[in-house]
Amino acid sequence: MDPFSVVGIVANVGQLIAAAATLIRGLNDIKNAPRDRARLTLECATLVAFLTQLRYAVEDLGGRSEPQLNGLHLLATNGGPLEQLTNTIEELADKVKPGDGRAGRMLKALTWPFEKGEVDSILVRIERFKSLVSLHQDGDHFRISLRMHDDIVEVKGDIDMSLKDYKAKNVTEQERREILGWISDLNFSRKQADNLARSQSGTGVWFLESATFKNWIDMPPRILWCYGQPGAGKTILASLIISHLQHRYGSQRKVAYVYLNYKEHESQTVESLVTSLLKQLAYANGPLSEDIISTFRRHSQKASRPTFEEWSNLLHSEAARFSVPFIVVDALDECPEDGVRDALMREVRRLQSRAHILITSRFVPSLEIEFSHDLKAEIRAADSDVKEYLEERIRNEGRLIRLLKDDWSLKATVVESIVDNAKGM
Repeated sequence: MDPFSVVGIVANVGQLIAAAATLIRGLNDIKNAPRDRARLTLECATLVAFLTQLRYAVEDLGGRSEPQLNGLHLLATNGGPLEQLTNTIEELADKVKPGDGRAGRMLKALTWPFEKGEVDSILVRIERFKSLVSLHQDGDHFRISLRMHDDIVEVKGDIDMSLKDYKAKNVTEQERREILGWISDLNFSRKQADNLARSQSGTGVWFLESATFKNWIDMPPRILWCYGQPGAGKTILASLIISHLQHRYGSQRKVAYVYLNYKEHESQTVESLVTSLLKQLAYANGPLSEDIISTFRRHSQKASRPTFEEWSNLLHSEAARFSVPFIVVDALDECPEDGVRDALMREVRRLQSRAHILITSRFVPSLEIEFSHDLKAEIRAADSDVKEYLEERIRNEGRLIRLLKDDWSLKATVVESIVDNAKGM
């Protein structure tokens, strides 16, 4: 089999997926393991998800032109990143493989087989591989070549030096909080909590169970534009989507979001929105990346702030660090058209190959053109949502209860009449 063909690359990726799955099973069998087991198991699980999406993307290439496979050829070359990582994971899986006989299996289950610092080195190599794949997705074959050269020198030369450098750049929890605060002070969590508090139980289920939404989650990264008329409940639905993604996928895939508001245009600049997304992803990803730490320290020494280009590059590298994140942008139509919206959309477009992005807005001609080639879904207030909202209002409004308590058929008539006239509002 030609290792550089689509079939060959898919097979090689499949081999790495199988090795990672075997390692996960072996790790789960070890009793009384240190915290490193949880770290390594979680990273291998995200690696499997990452590789599965890569395999689907390669299969989609089919018989397309050779240049589109150039970046993958570099990754799949003999002795290259794909082979190196596969060999490493297979060796690790062999270390945690159950021993022979009952006594051997019991001893293996009680023994942690890794040296101190070995797990850190493994995690660094996995992250490096995913970074190379992200460069391929951007079509940056030259940078892949340079990065591969550096990686091969490091791996074959002295992995311990790489590990020491990684530890040297580690930060205390206090400095981590300081860096996150330095990145951005724009916080949308209060807005998210307020929106959820205003929502009724069961609201938005129709959308979360729709084929469009499920396909957006399951397919390779895409933009989903959700449009609707004023009053259709777009912002409340956005908060429900964010909550759903956090609860269902939050332990594996990170969620970041922004709520745009035309009344807050002075504070919601493109830079502040980009840094807010960066802060959310950095916080969710746990240990800060070396790029963020070094940028902070460099600018702290000069009492300066990074350029917009630096912020943008940090955001995109952070989005590529782990499994594909979710990004939700609510009310894009409220973003000023004085260049801010266009600049924000340029950043969103740069992210679309490495993040699932959902955007809500009113239906306006300029945005219809912007999202003409993306996934789309119309947001309408479902009759069930409107009915639940009205009945909740009646239950909580003493005056309405007194008016309707002697004629509950009138209540049903009022509710049905409003539902019929809502027309998705």
